[in-house]
Amino acid sequence: MILVVEDEADVREELVEMLELHRFAVCGAACVTSGLDKVREASSPLTLLTDLRLREGSGLDLIREINADPALRSKVSRS
Repeated sequence: MILVVEDEADVREELVEMLELHRFAVCGAACVTSGLDKVREASSPLTLLTDLRLREGSGLDLIREINADPALRSKVSRS
């Protein structure tokens, strides 16, 4: 599953649609808070695709929050 975190709805929708056309399982989130919620809800590992500049914080804030919590960190794939 790929999680797309992007605050601009049209950009997020385009990314999700493009990835789905290539047969990826995708979900979207509009901010750090909803991105964290999606990670918490995930039942399988996620690949994170995030905008660095979000209206509520940044993609780096999201990554820091995930890395600070072992339960969340285990749900996001690393490469």
